[in-house]
Amino acid sequence: MKQNIKQIIIICFLIFMLSVTLFIITKNKPAAINTTDDSVTETVSKTNPNQIQEPQKSYYEKALSDPVLLVSMGHQHPLIYIDVKKNLSEKDLPELYSLFEKHEYKDDWRYAAQLIGFVSDKGNKKSIDVLMDYLQRPDIWPSVGETKQAFNLGMGKSLCMEWIGMIGGDYAQEILLKALTLEGAQEIIKEYSKYADTYFPGGSKDLAASIRGRAAMGLVYCQSPEAISAVEQMYRQTTELSISDSKEYAVLLSEMKSAMYIKLVIDEIGLEQRYELYGYDSKLFTLISKYAN
Repeated sequence: MKQNIKQIIIICFLIFMLSVTLFIITKNKPAAINTTDDSVTETVSKTNPNQIQEPQKSYYEKALSDPVLLVSMGHQHPLIYIDVKKNLSEKDLPELYSLFEKHEYKDDWRYAAQLIGFVSDKGNKKSIDVLMDYLQRPDIWPSVGETKQAFNLGMGKSLCMEWIGMIGGDYAQEILLKALTLEGAQEIIKEYSKYADTYFPGGSKDLAASIRGRAAMGLVYCQSPEAISAVEQMYRQTTELSISDSKEYAVLLSEMKSAMYIKLVIDEIGLEQRYELYGYDSKLFTLISKYAN
């Protein structure tokens, strides 16, 4: 029974690791890990690049040389880090930046943000500023209503913390350390928190928790002693707080566990090798399973 529960916890973590398929939070029953019995209430959907149908795969391969076309592929095909690094570079960044000023690409902004994280050189301040602007601005919140689009919008924004961590550098670390705090996360979403309270599953509280968790992931990618220490301390604090109020801290604790699992993966295989697992979730699953047992 304990073994089955541990496997379920692994599956719970994987849903956070998928770039385009994320765990669903509900207002009355947040999807998270219950730390009193380690049960899991969410379901999982994984995308395996090897199972993509041939016509779609062919279209994806053609899109690799066109950053705008590749961004539009994010809805149908995982954005594979290795493929992106082989075909795109910093010279493609201005075109990716420009998409955030074009409303017709609103459904693709989260994938543009991911590609910016993948191809930016370390410490690229312009890329970080573009991602932070996207993360903080209200965008289309007033018009989305309580729909899947609201969930995608919120999660697409919170994942910017992860991509900022991939870019790294002192500027990124400063932003992420602030976002790791409750006050910092609330400051980030202040322009649209009232819309998140109405439309985002779990409200602004869970969205702020997601941003904090993704900031922890970003700090793990920064790899400095200060960053790692901050994540480990936050994980311990969240674990202790969840003992007395598991529901209140469920989302944050799940996010912090995700960050700690990835830290262990990086300790084993290295940072670049971890990045190369983006788009290959079954390989990541195999690594993580060792730490959950």
